[in-house]
Amino acid sequence: MDSIGLKLRYFRERRNLTRRELVENICDESTLFRIEKGNTMPSMFIIDKLCEKMNIPIAMLFDDGATNYSEKSILYLKQLCRKLVYSKSFLELSLLLEELRKEINKNESVNKENDLFLIWHESIVVHKLNNDPNHAKNLLINHIPQHALLEIEISMMNSLALICKSLGQELETMYYLTKAFEAIQFNNIFEDSTLPIRVGYSYASLLFNQKDYLRVIEIVGKIISYLDMNYLFYMRGRMYHILAKTYEKMGDFDLAELYMKIAIDIFSNENKTQYKTKALADLEIIKKSRVTLKESASIC
Repeated sequence: MDSIGLKLRYFRERRNLTRRELVENICDESTLFRIEKGNTMPSMFIIDKLCEKMNIPIAMLFDDGATNYSEKSILYLKQLCRKLVYSKSFLELSLLLEELRKEINKNESVNKENDLFLIWHESIVVHKLNNDPNHAKNLLINHIPQHALLEIEISMMNSLALICKSLGQELETMYYLTKAFEAIQFNNIFEDSTLPIRVGYSYASLLFNQKDYLRVIEIVGKIISYLDMNYLFYMRGRMYHILAKTYEKMGDFDLAELYMKIAIDIFSNENKTQYKTKALADLEIIKKSRVTLKESASIC
């Protein structure tokens, strides 16, 4: 962790950037200070944005774990793959996977996680680009153990659950999401700090649809605590949005309005127009529901 902080400071100073200039629209200046001092674990989301702003490959911060040029190239290509997934650039992802596969085949060392990474992202391409969820499902089922332990196995199980959801297979969706969520421990340190957030949100969304509102509140509360503890912004707005919708369903319109306004503020700061528009519309529904409730009470 210390070496990552020192490298961030080195490249920041080489780019002649102050902390305030570098963190603008990314995180708090104090967060970067703690990262550079080695006092906090940086999230992959923040690191990715900082490297992007400094125009350096993210792999340059993680050279210590790669013993040769091939391993460094594999690490860098894997990180690019994840960025393409987040940006939903599935055609580019399919092309990059071919390059990654060649690099992995050139590497003499056997690495199970590299093989699983390829399969995982092949299933994403098959599902999203080729529109063949059944094939994508079979790819994952054949390579996921009964009890997921590795981070990548948990990620694959989460993806499998989402594929089952797209196929309308509710029981299988619940089974795999429950298994993935059970494998997540929010007090652990994850290489991919977004993993518990993604899995937790998927699970909470499923429980919301099943009207298990108390469980949704419990899970989202854990995720928000995890976000605060790790200085993360990833999906924070969506957490408050689903929390607001949950309280709306429970008839607590005061909390629903409070959390929806928080979600709107976050979406505004992140320039996420689509999410903000939906949250604004939901806020109006909450306000109308409160008025209707008061009118009904006055009639009674």
